[in-house]
Amino acid sequence: MNPVENINWEPPVGTSISQPDEYLSERIETIAESPTAAHAPGVYVLEFSTPKTDKESRRSQMKKLWLSEKETLPSYFEELVEANKLLYVGFSKDIYNRIEQHINKHQTTTLADVFPLHSVFDIYFYETKQKAALNEESHTIDLNNAYPSAYVHSR
Repeated sequence: MNPVENINWEPPVGTSISQPDEYLSERIETIAESPTAAHAPGVYVLEFSTPKTDKESRRSQMKKLWLSEKETLPSYFEELVEANKLLYVGFSKDIYNRIEQHINKHQTTTLADVFPLHSVFDIYFYETKQKAALNEESHTIDLNNAYPSAYVHSR
């Protein structure tokens, strides 16, 4: 049995940017000034869906999901279980192309291997990839402060 079957996801998987009828360009246009601007360097924040259930069932479902993709549970597994929101912070020289890689599961993060990618939570544009890289950590800290019950993952 597929470990993803029969899971009630939050946010709902059916509304995610990974769905065939959803277009990344439409989602990013609400954040970027133009389609061209979406190909700029920057820091991006992705939100992943997680099981919506009581804590023990959630722990069990998340453990099955994780071990179906990875050999061992990460040291931060309990933080994932406790979190009410799962965010990933990354940076790239081309935000649009990098998020597309996450959607298509090419060169992606461990979280994307295990949990369904739901949405682009936020984007911060910079003049260069180097400036984006320098600011990734500060955005991670800001998100941790703004959403204390979320799990915010970055490199």
